[in-house]
Amino acid sequence: MNCNEATQTVIDICLVNLSDNAIARLPNFKHVKRTIRNRRGQNGLPKIPHDKTFDQIPDQLSTTKRITVFLRYDSGSGNDRIIILSSTEQLQLLENGEELLVNGTFKVGIVN
Repeated sequence: MNCNEATQTVIDICLVNLSDNAIARLPNFKHVKRTIRNRRGQNGLPKIPHDKTFDQIPDQLSTTKRITVFLRYDSGSGNDRIIILSSTEQLQLLENGEELLVNGTFKVGIVN
């Protein structure tokens, strides 16, 4: 599980293998979500931006844990912001592929 997943996604992943009995014993999900957010704050990770006008992407989010470049392009803050994230391996797959299939649906996006 990625530690930057949405809070609800973290909860959903953790609940998959729990029995109904175990789920019934969990605290109120509002409190669980707050605990997850608090733990994230203790890990030293930057806050997740809630709009497209944040100044820059922190260095620790622009490289991988292996210290390789992940942030390939950032057009800068603003409503028309474009950010491209990719590993070198992903770029090679894109370059060597014969077909490129895309759609307009994004799992993660900021809505103003």
